[in-house]
Amino acid sequence: MCPPICPSSRVRKVYVGKESEVSVTTTREGIMMSRRRSWLSKIEAGVLIWGMLLTGSGPGVASAASPTTEEILAKVDQILTAIGSIQGGNSTLRWDQNLPAAQRFVVLAAFNNQAVLDKETGLVWEQAPSTTNHTWSEGRIQCLGRTIGDRKGWRLPSVSELFSLVDTASSSPSLPLGHPFIGGQPLGFYWSSTSNAEDSTRVWGVSFSQGSIFFPPKNWDRNLPSASRFTVLTEFSSAAVRDNNTGLVWEQAPEFTTMAWPSAIFYCLRKNVGGTVGWRLPSVVELKSVLDPTLPGPFVPTSVFTGVQTFVYWSASTTAASPTSAWSVLFNDGDVNTFAKGLTAHVWCVRGPMQESVY
Repeated sequence: MCPPICPSSRVRKVYVGKESEVSVTTTREGIMMSRRRSWLSKIEAGVLIWGMLLTGSGPGVASAASPTTEEILAKVDQILTAIGSIQGGNSTLRWDQNLPAAQRFVVLAAFNNQAVLDKETGLVWEQAPSTTNHTWSEGRIQCLGRTIGDRKGWRLPSVSELFSLVDTASSSPSLPLGHPFIGGQPLGFYWSSTSNAEDSTRVWGVSFSQGSIFFPPKNWDRNLPSASRFTVLTEFSSAAVRDNNTGLVWEQAPEFTTMAWPSAIFYCLRKNVGGTVGWRLPSVVELKSVLDPTLPGPFVPTSVFTGVQTFVYWSASTTAASPTSAWSVLFNDGDVNTFAKGLTAHVWCVRGPMQESVY
């Protein structure tokens, strides 16, 4: 389950046609070519340019049935110059800047200080995303129905838009230092609106604990109560449990002994549960997903699982910042942390499709 974070498509359209200033150096020609290509790729600019060219409007361009490339580029320069005279520092149509957080984000007083402009992308985000977990379908509806700063027109972001907030130099949460966002779930997993092109049953999302993308099945849009969420599988001699929220199959009684991370990987690969093999160490996204936040630690129903410890459990996800550490989940408070691979922790093996994007 992921809480949605909503950028406003309506507000983004309000700002279409503005771009922030560019420092003109010896690379001015290259910058201008980049700006030309960016604008030519936009439908709005294309319609405007062709409309002007075909009607002969605008200075210095005669009417022509088949305008040349140079004529088109000249008109683009005129449009960019005109826009530059009215711009207010927004870069809606450009993603070519890398600003520090103090310059990148602007809390918008016009939205009652409830929205934040990202000047790197031009997107406007809610300042305080929901703290409630939603299914994917609920998240889309929740964003469409949102009123933020007395404005409608919000939506669930695409995976590229959502991932653009990630700062690779930060972790837990992986947002730029000094960012203005408040509330939300800084260590949570957030839905995007983007379905996986290779598998339409999956949707892309972003983990802000580790700054990575993942693509859970769309059946991860369920939010069942514990009583109906877990099914003990008799075909596994009752030694395995299916999580009906995600479709993943977990050991009913995970190993009590602790071990180092390399041993944990091999332990699960060699595991035989209920007469079946094909087990593995779960990714941090998968391991975190088994927790039920409505329950006390270890956050799983003891009537279904036995032997789950209120301690650290390994995930198979290596941290991006250090190959000698891996992500782990603490089952005493539900937190996600990094853990040196040479230390020892508990192991809980899982069975099901592997999501390479979160390993």
